[in-house]
Parts: sequence; C-alpha cells; structure tokens
Amino acid sequence: MIAQFYRQYSYSSASWIPVAGGLNSGWLAMINSSLNISSEKDFKALHDNSTGIEIGLPHMMASLNSLLFWGEPQSASGIQDLGGWCGDLLTSIEDAHVNQKNYNSFYEAAVAYVGKKGQFGREDLLDDLDALNIYSTIKTQTNLTVSKIIENYYTGNESSVRFNSYLGNRFDDNLTTLENDTYILLTGGKGSWGVAYKKALDAFKKFKMSKYSSYTDSEAKDTAKAFHLLIEQNA
Repeated sequence: MIAQFYRQYSYSSASWIPVAGGLNSGWLAMINSSLNISSEKDFKALHDNSTGIEIGLPHMMASLNSLLFWGEPQSASGIQDLGGWCGDLLTSIEDAHVNQKNYNSFYEAAVAYVGKKGQFGREDLLDDLDALNIYSTIKTQTNLTVSKIIENYYTGNESSVRFNSYLGNRFDDNLTTLENDTYILLTGGKGSWGVAYKKALDAFKKFKMSKYSSYTDSEAKDTAKAFHLLIEQNA
C-alpha cells in the first residue's frame, strides 16, 4: 500500500496498471484525508544519507510497486523491469537517437545518456536501483515493515553500496549476465514470459518513446553495453 500511496499522482495512468497494478482508490482517499495529502508537494521529503540528494519517492515507489506486483524476476524477461531500470533505458535510447549527431556513434551517445542525463538521469537511476535493492530486503527481512526498511536503507550505509547490491540482487554479481539479459529485455524477452513480455515492451515503447518508438538490435546491444559500463564504473 505504501508504494501505491507515493505513486498515486504521477504513476497511475493506464500504462502503469499492467506493470504495477491498479490503485486502491478507497484506501487512498481515506489515508489522504487523514494525512491532509492532496498532491506530491505534501509528501515529506526523504534524503539519501550517502549522496545527500532528495529521493524521487514517487518514481522509486512506482518501480518498487512493479516488483511487489509481479514478484522477483525469474528470467531475462521480467515485466517488472519495465517499471524500473529497463523502462527508463528506453528513454535513454530515445535521447541517444535525438542527439546522435553530437557523437561519433550511437554507442557513444548511449554512454553519454544512460543513467547520466536526459530523461534517464542520475537521480532516476538511483531510484531504480534502490527499488530493486529495497524489494530484495523486503523479501528477506520479513520482520520489518516496508517503511522501516526504506528508512534504514537511506539513513544507514546500504545506499552507499547500491550499485554492488543491485548487481548482486538482479544479476548474481555477473556483469556479463547484466549485459546479456539487458539486451534480451530490450529486444523482446524469451522463455515462458516472452509473449506477455513482448506485448508489455511494445506498449512501453509507445509510452516512453514519443519521438523514436523503435530501434535496431544493434542499438539495443549498444545500450546494453553502455549500461554494463555504467554499473561497472560505479560498483
């Protein structure tokens, strides 16, 4: 419920329902009334202990909600990844397309934009990694409330090793797996999730990429390589 509370204003459109589920409007009306909440401006700010930045709670919670809704990704075709880091990679592909003329290659443009600037900047990247790390803690520390787990994550030392934790939690500490799985996710998925994932991916391309809703396999591969480099440089 806490994830729904924070995503209710910016991440509640029809495009988000297949990825993160719908909203419990009755409960939200009750809690909003009791807390005097009418917009995101009324949310209490939360700052990251290791970087000092203000956490984008609605964005992070939308990503977390997709994981809570679908569960842990079991393959390279997890629909829940579209609600977080993989969905945001689509916007970096678009930014690389738009600005490719300023670089020597699409790969160089992808390296410049993935998780660094544009639609998928540094703060959005941290939100996505944090959501997956927090979800992993929720699954293992069942004695703590979600609110307490989030508080501990940002006020302790956990966020200072978020890149390492993300690599371990999602890709078993293997950068090659990260790159290969990212490419598979960007090109349509595989296995038992493949058909459903491909439909979700196509929908998210239209949702996330208003200027360039398609890309080549080569561009997907370059984006996966750029994401690999980004995580490797920070882990």
